Amino acid sequence: YPLHLNYRSWCKHCVAGKARSNQHMRNKDEDGVRLGTTLNADYAFMSGEHDEGEQGMQPALIMYDDDKDSFWAVGIDAKGATEAMVQYGVGVIDQSGYIGEKITFKSDQEPSIVALKNSISAARVGETVPIESPVRASKSNGMMENAVKIWQGQLRTIKHYVESRIGKVVEPGSALFTWLIPFCADILNKFRVGADGHTAYERITAHACKVAQIGFAEVVDFKLETDKNNRNKADSEFNEGVFLGYAWRSTEYLIASKGAIYKCRTVRRRADEIAFNAALIDNLEVRFEDYTLKGAKTTMHVSFPKTPGGDGPAIIPTRGPGMVPRRVYLMPSDFAKHGFTQGCPGCIYAQNGNGLKRNHSENCRKRMEEEIAKIASDTRADKVKERQDHYIAQHVQQGEQTEERVEDLRKEEVAEPDDVMDGGIAENVVPDNFIDAPASKSDIRLKSPDRKKAVKRGTDRHDEEPRPKQFIFENADMDEDDGIDVDSLAAKLEDQQIVYHAVLGHDLTETYSRKRLKLAEARFVAGQLLRVDM
Repeated sequence: YPLHLNYRSWCKHCVAGKARSNQHMRNKDEDGVRLGTTLNADYAFMSGEHDEGEQGMQPALIMYDDDKDSFWAVGIDAKGATEAMVQYGVGVIDQSGYIGEKITFKSDQEPSIVALKNSISAARVGETVPIESPVRASKSNGMMENAVKIWQGQLRTIKHYVESRIGKVVEPGSALFTWLIPFCADILNKFRVGADGHTAYERITAHACKVAQIGFAEVVDFKLETDKNNRNKADSEFNEGVFLGYAWRSTEYLIASKGAIYKCRTVRRRADEIAFNAALIDNLEVRFEDYTLKGAKTTMHVSFPKTPGGDGPAIIPTRGPGMVPRRVYLMPSDFAKHGFTQGCPGCIYAQNGNGLKRNHSENCRKRMEEEIAKIASDTRADKVKERQDHYIAQHVQQGEQTEERVEDLRKEEVAEPDDVMDGGIAENVVPDNFIDAPASKSDIRLKSPDRKKAVKRGTDRHDEEPRPKQFIFENADMDEDDGIDVDSLAAKLEDQQIVYHAVLGHDLTETYSRKRLKLAEARFVAGQLLRVDM
């Protein structure tokens, strides 16, 4: 007993020195009854302090579905919730057939994987229940650990095979390596037969995968679907490219060629001696995350939609004139109070902050406006209604004014006898068959004014001194013999005009008589003297 050779649970010394963690045991009776689907996610670090016996490997995000026994893997440059990784995670869940369904999302408690898990949960459509494993207890998630080991072994095998064929090392972090990571998980889903005699692809889609098994990074001849608008029968329909994997939904082949990624359904493998080309692999620049965001091409030609007027780019519609009343302004506090809407791009951006800012969907905005209208102290909905009513009333008034203008244009004056031409038809009389027609801008024709004849400007225009400007006044019709009422208001106003133009140096002798000019001069001088005396 003093040596404590046998472990005793009641002995505090034995517990302190020999006690073990609880075993992770699986109950066989519970295997046939599943409460739901659990999707597991973890980062696989295979270098540095996270090394599990491998060197020079790129970190990757591994996702495993314990219900379908399917693998998903993608290379990452940095941990956390990036736009590409969120979009990839949502695509994995949708491709597994869980759109709108409830799933359990499990990971460890690392902040980066928890943030990514929350972002994916916010972006997908369906209920997502997040759970975490205990701290520093990776063995508590034994199925995920086993899935990572299976994927790592497959990646090491394919990498070693490709390096032996091309005669060079596939560097971690290179564009080719980013495609190798998801390729190994994809072939496990499509071609690895489970204990039930089916592959993971067959369990998910209920269809067999009937594609050719092609080695990774093989050089193949591929054929794109014929584009009839840019078809040249004299050219070959096959192109050369590097095989990188399969598209999940359509099982088309993904080929890298001429700096782009193409997907097609027709490929031709080459002889084993010429199946690999290191030069073509070195030209690969498109990474897998770029394909995740932008997708693959189906044609090598760039075509523009035809317009009714002929070939060329389609006309871009522009916003019409006029002011539209603003709707209810949604604040972040509204979503914190009433919750986010599943599938709304604006709500996804508000939770994740990845990519460009997006607007809320119409269903989301309608739901929030209804919730805001229920709050008596919030007047935003009432203000919006006032703006909309004012906008409608303003447009109705403008429509009535437009109708009045149209009616005015229809009314024409009755022709006078003097306006009758030789043929007996009045110039201003509109024929009866045109009276009821609505007037429009295109019906109005205005005669262009006659222009003066162009005069060539001479080169000696500055030789002579310019003549002073001459002005003709409408009220200046006095002659020398006309009687002038000195005290009249009209005469005083006329004096002011005469003095004004005289100060400016205008020639007034052709408009007024000398007697009138002298009178205006005398009255002006007398007025100035009176002002000085006062």
